[in-house]
Amino acid sequence: MLPSALWKLIRLQRRAAFKRVVRGIKTPRGATFFAIGVLMILLWFAPTLRALIRGEHPDPVPIRTFLPPALFLLCAVNVLSSAGEQAVAFMPAEVDLLFAAPFTRRQLLGYKIAQSALSALTVATLFSVIWLKYGGPWIAAWIGYAMTMLFSRLVGMAGTLIGQAAGERAYTRGRRMILFALLALVALVVWPLVREGFNGSPREWIVEFGQSKVGAAILAPFRVFAMLVTAEKLYPDALRYFAIAAAIIAALIVVVMWLDVHYLETAAAAGAQVYAKIQRARSGAALIPPARPRAVRWRPPKFPRFGGAGPIARRQLTAALRQSRGVFVLMLIVCAVGVVLLAATKGQTDLTGPVVGGIVWVTLMLTNNLRFDFRGDADLIDTLKALPVRPAAVVAAELAAPALLLWFCQVILVSAAVALGRVPTIMLPLAAAFALPLDVMLIGLENLMFLLAPVRMQSSGVGDVQGYGRQVVLLLLKMVVMFAAAGVAAAAGFVAYLVNSGSTIAMALSAGAVLAIEAFALIPILARVYEKFDPSIDVPT
Repeated sequence: MLPSALWKLIRLQRRAAFKRVVRGIKTPRGATFFAIGVLMILLWFAPTLRALIRGEHPDPVPIRTFLPPALFLLCAVNVLSSAGEQAVAFMPAEVDLLFAAPFTRRQLLGYKIAQSALSALTVATLFSVIWLKYGGPWIAAWIGYAMTMLFSRLVGMAGTLIGQAAGERAYTRGRRMILFALLALVALVVWPLVREGFNGSPREWIVEFGQSKVGAAILAPFRVFAMLVTAEKLYPDALRYFAIAAAIIAALIVVVMWLDVHYLETAAAAGAQVYAKIQRARSGAALIPPARPRAVRWRPPKFPRFGGAGPIARRQLTAALRQSRGVFVLMLIVCAVGVVLLAATKGQTDLTGPVVGGIVWVTLMLTNNLRFDFRGDADLIDTLKALPVRPAAVVAAELAAPALLLWFCQVILVSAAVALGRVPTIMLPLAAAFALPLDVMLIGLENLMFLLAPVRMQSSGVGDVQGYGRQVVLLLLKMVVMFAAAGVAAAAGFVAYLVNSGSTIAMALSAGAVLAIEAFALIPILARVYEKFDPSIDVPT
């Protein structure tokens, strides 16, 4: 039984979170972002509202198709990666106040489970309203989503406690073995499709995997929650699946309480590591070294000085290699998935349109994660200003590392498409020439927004409506800049094509030159804003 003091602490935490939201709305910028976030949520709810007005019957197929593999992937990440280590982690303030208080270890575990349950209710409220058209009765969907979120959290918590009981080395080795076994099972199902050239959509890929014997066995426990969310009737459908899901969650709670190891010291250390990770994430993971630093086998070569820009750019790239393994893993996964999809779609030979669209989408998504620039050096801007380096050189150096990494990922995807014969060979030099200026402009726009309205990267929760609004504004601005710059360059290339009697070389050179001019024109603007940036006032807290 959870003591009343811990319940009161949870209520106070919820009240504090609500006050932070209200305080943010009182500023003009916060109110604007909040309004945009609310508008986006209403737009997400619009299809559901339209379906309800028209009296359309719910379509449970999308939820039943995508929720089990998505939940399986989420649980696998929680257990097999470092995300699972955060399941039983206490913040420094909780360590100071709760560990010395007269609470047992199981009561503190119950406190973490209660926090997870309340967070799951918030997530469930949003999901059940937005995706109501895919389910049955709203109460069944709400309970189903809440139990789904709580289930994934308990899986990560159980995995963490197992790791602490078994020992770090044994658990790490066991996680790797489980990961390799799961990858081998998935490969057994996916490889025949890749070898024979499966021409279906990603949805058909997931359906094929779920219908296979291996996929059905792996996804069986997760289908229970999908069936609960999409139950057509409260009785007997929803009640039956609710009983099964409740039994699974109860079994996980029993396992967590049974694994009542002496985790307090480990939890305190994990909490300190999590807090340090949050601080590094807020600053772009470029300042504070990770808790367990690792030696880097490859280091970037020394760059020419370039008026002081070379050493700064080398420092940024070195920081990226040392402290942002997760970003590189994400880029590796994106490239691997892209190559597999290109190799598997053998029904069409020319996939220039989908390839370009996919690269544009990847570019827009990655620019917010490659924070090896002013966004990551928020606490070092005063040091940068003290260097005998011109502002334009500092700006060029700060933009170099993220732009080059993004460009490298794009070139890999286009090279794979060219090697597999999915796009014409001419696309590789065109992409290599045109992508880099666009990347510089997008990264420069991110930094311009940061210098004008500095804010640290936060791990936004479901209720962070202002965070949604800010991300939407940044995404729209990036899309407008990308298409406007590409449109001007395309117009210049078309004019050159007409003037030079249909010369594709003249068209490419003209378009590339215009893109390069547009990218270089952004540097003086950034330099001016950077020069006016006052670290004593403008650095975000």
